[in-house]
Formats: sequence, structure tokens, C-alpha cells
Amino acid sequence: MVLADMAKLKLKISQDVSGCDRLFEMAYDKFECSLSIKSNDYNALIRWGNALCEQAASKAAMGDTVQANMLYSLAGEKYTKAHAIKGDDRDVMFNWGNQLRNRAKILVQRGELEEAETQLADAAQRYRTCMLLPRKGNDQLTLDTLINWGCGWLALARVRHALPRQLEDVSNCFDQARLQFMKAAALVKRGGLFESQPESAKKYLDLLSYNMRCLSIVHERCVQVTEDSNDSPVSPDIDFYECDDL
Repeated sequence: MVLADMAKLKLKISQDVSGCDRLFEMAYDKFECSLSIKSNDYNALIRWGNALCEQAASKAAMGDTVQANMLYSLAGEKYTKAHAIKGDDRDVMFNWGNQLRNRAKILVQRGELEEAETQLADAAQRYRTCMLLPRKGNDQLTLDTLINWGCGWLALARVRHALPRQLEDVSNCFDQARLQFMKAAALVKRGGLFESQPESAKKYLDLLSYNMRCLSIVHERCVQVTEDSNDSPVSPDIDFYECDDL
């Protein structure tokens, strides 16, 4: 895991992409070695999938959608294997949902909207499963899942509007996004998670306020375009705040 962390740090402080790629490849060799010793090590598979997603994000930032799409796909294979070993692990579901959602962003850039729709629908299901699995109260992962779930629904609303799908399906996605953001805000305001961390609570509430504003703007625009058949559908890649690293 150290090598993967080094690669992520190197990406943040330098432009040496090839050097980062070498570190990622070394990390993957270590994961493979670990799994050859303990084949049911689902945590190693999760970490491997997370590292692949980090590398995919670096490729996406450079505009290399082909490599990014391939790496996200490989990450999905790791989460699938981890889930087969440990079907009730929330971390698997949360990270798997993130992988599907981020791969969908790449597919949107490539114009593959129908496949992006499938990926986002699958992501919503993974987040839902994460919320349904046993947990000890409302923890940090619960909050992060609600936020990312909301982001996924918002992305799905934009993609379905652009395809276009039935207005009822699009509106349902907006409603679900709003619901998850509201649940997340209520969880923060309840005070249990950040009792002695008011700055952290404020950061989350500011983020959720921003997301809700973006949701309202995009929703209004979609309704306006639907009512005016002379307008083009709202582009599915309208920028909005995403919370991948929460």
C-alpha cells in the first residue's frame, strides 16, 4: 500500500506521470504477490481497486480517456472479486460505487451516454447496498455514502435528460439526489459525528449547500428545456461538485 500512497503523493506534487505510473505498477505487483499468498484477502483487492482508480483519475486529468476507462474497468474487476469474498463489506460497496460513477464521467466525455447511464444506475445500487448493510450507528462512511450517492443521482439525471429519457425518470433522479443530500445535512446537524470538530461540520454543510444549489440550477434548466422543444437537452457534463475523496 505504501507504493500506491507514494504514487498518489507524487501526482500531487510533480508532473512526473511516468514516474507515478512506475510506482503504481510496482504497487500492483505487490498486491498480486500478497494475493498469491492469501487469495481471500479482500482488503488487498479493495486497495488494488482504489489504486487503479487513482491512476485512472490521473489519466482522465490529462485527457487520456482511453487509459482512464481501461483502468476504471480493471478497478471494477477488483471490487467484484472482493465482493465475492466478503459480500457484506461496506467499504467494497462504497468504493465500487465511486468507481462506477467516475467511469461514467469518462464515458460521458466519450459520448457513450447509454453505457454511462448503466454505470450510474449500478453505482446507485452499490451505494444503496452500502447503506443497507449492518453498521454501528451513523459513522463517517454513512455520511460519505449519502453525499456520493446524491452526486450519482444528479449525474444520472443529467445523462437521462440528455439521452433523452422520460421526464418522470429524470425528475425521480433529481428527487433522489435531493433526498440523499438532505439526509446527509441532517446527519451533520445532529452533531454526533463532529461534536468537537465544528470546522469539519461547517465544511460538510457548505459542500452540501453548494450541491443543493447546483442541483436546483440544473433541475430548473432541464425543466425549461423540456418545456421549450426548440432548445437542446442540457449537456450531461455540466460541472458540479463531486465528493470522491470524502
